[in-house]
Amino acid sequence: MSRLAPSQMTVRKVESLKDGTHSDGGNLWITVKGKSRTWSFRFNSPVTGKRREMGLGPARDVTLAAARELAGAARKLVRQGIDPIEQRRVEKVEQARQNGLTFKAVAERYIEDQKAGWRGPQSAFVWTSSLARLAYPAIGEKTVGNLVTDDIVSILRPIWTTRTETADRLRGRIERVLDYARTQGWREGENPARWRGHLAHILPKPSTVAQVEHHAAIPYRTIALVMAALARSGGMGAMAVRYGCPVWGGPRRHLVGDGPGREGLDSVGRAHEDETGASRAVVGAGIGDPEHAQATGCREGSACVSRRPAAAGSVRRGTVEGAAPGGRDERSHGSWATVDIPRLGC
Repeated sequence: MSRLAPSQMTVRKVESLKDGTHSDGGNLWITVKGKSRTWSFRFNSPVTGKRREMGLGPARDVTLAAARELAGAARKLVRQGIDPIEQRRVEKVEQARQNGLTFKAVAERYIEDQKAGWRGPQSAFVWTSSLARLAYPAIGEKTVGNLVTDDIVSILRPIWTTRTETADRLRGRIERVLDYARTQGWREGENPARWRGHLAHILPKPSTVAQVEHHAAIPYRTIALVMAALARSGGMGAMAVRYGCPVWGGPRRHLVGDGPGREGLDSVGRAHEDETGASRAVVGAGIGDPEHAQATGCREGSACVSRRPAAAGSVRRGTVEGAAPGGRDERSHGSWATVDIPRLGC
């Protein structure tokens, strides 16, 4: 306890204090910084033995007499072996229960507070939609301080084995909302949505329930039709698949280039199926070459498909017009690069 007896200052002295911390005795302190004056109660916790400080409010709202009364009540709790800060938290939880602060209300506050730090605006929408569909019907109107493990399990168990990834993400969101509620003092005790050491003993591990099922690989003979469909569909998603999808399986070596009479994949990635049933790519290389146009029947400045027979399953990719070639074959007039064109497995 404080070595100074209570009531060391007067109201006039409080108003004339300079910047710093000043004691009124009885563990009551006032911190002055400019025009700001804030009361606090400093004590050694009877529970942990650590030094703690509990705010009592600004001097403009809490008078000297009121601050002394609050400090007196706190000293009484310390003498009884009760930590005043923990007691205040318990009282806040009880008040939240009486006021009926629901899980839905707390979740909405959490999303509002956190969305500014999330990657994009869609994250808040995904959170809201997920909780509204799967959590609110069961616990949305329940008081957040009264939620127990059975409430959480009743939501997760019906979808844990059929929609495991969705269920696990939902569990994580509920856990974070309840942690937020506890930090705010709206509930106490363990988090019933916590996985480690809690739900892990009730529900099977997600990785053992949801076996990864990969999509079937696209047959390499039909990749041209797939690429053509992607080219027609438009949109960023289709473009990302056309240019970024890791579709290659076992390696196959082919020539890529812009010489006359050669087949290749043009800069927009369109493809067709030729008479042999093999994947044939639209020519982008050699455009504007008169010799190429005569050999293939292409109009100058256009992209077209050579009708020369090709080995079944062969796919050739052409360099983009004007791009630096990867290599050069002195036996032709065009620039060529030897690259690996493996079998497709996207």
